[in-house]
Amino acid sequence: MIAKDLDLPVPEFFAVQVDPEFVETIREPIIRDLFSNSDTFAFGSAQLPTGFAVWGTDQSVPEALCQTAAEIYTFDAIVINGDRRPENPNCMFSGSEIAIIDHELCFSQELFWRAPWIEGGFDSRRQPQQHIFAKPRLTSCPADLNRFEDAWNTIDEGRVDAYFRALPPSWKLENHEADRIRGIILDSRANIHEVVERALGALR
Repeated sequence: MIAKDLDLPVPEFFAVQVDPEFVETIREPIIRDLFSNSDTFAFGSAQLPTGFAVWGTDQSVPEALCQTAAEIYTFDAIVINGDRRPENPNCMFSGSEIAIIDHELCFSQELFWRAPWIEGGFDSRRQPQQHIFAKPRLTSCPADLNRFEDAWNTIDEGRVDAYFRALPPSWKLENHEADRIRGIILDSRANIHEVVERALGALR
């Protein structure tokens, strides 16, 4: 929901409730048991149009997509997403458009994590093996990320609370974990200009 609010290129998404009657139609016992023993809810994404393929290893970012790539790079630092590396990019590319997927590792407890608005906040994403859009893969670094900053500034406390209310009951977080994530989002919003400046510094 955050990425969607920021107008980043994410496919339409859904919380999919798996019907027990559907599970009973699965003929393969091992797969049926996996479904039976899993959460009733699953995360689903709308199928992308024909022509999208996995982002290539060491692929350069075309000039027309450098702004979007820089925004995604900055977003990943804010939400502590370490899962957009060359070997597992979680990014699809059509030749003219990007789509980012699979954000289940966001807000993980990252070893030696530093807030992205302080010095060293992008150290864990600065090297090309650490992020698919890290230097030197951008054809050019944007002069600013003003659109991205403005979008972040629309995310207020009420909207953050809505993120948590949207979770299916079985996905609810412990209070201390929800408070930790809420704090990261709101602190990032309060410091978004500094976050952007450090991101651009890492990309130049």
